[in-house]
Amino acid sequence: MTRSMVRVPWKRAIQRELETQIAKQILRGEFNEGDMIFVDVQNERLTFKRQLAS
Repeated sequence: MTRSMVRVPWKRAIQRELETQIAKQILRGEFNEGDMIFVDVQNERLTFKRQLAS
């Protein structure tokens, strides 16, 4: 298995689990420009919390 073959599944997982979920929350207005987003795991699922922008 080459490095690129390993990278592609990781890239897709990151896009699906992080980028897409954060983008949906931005569109819903849950996150705003300048917010710091913290990612955690609860009950085997990613959770996203924000620290308000100063």
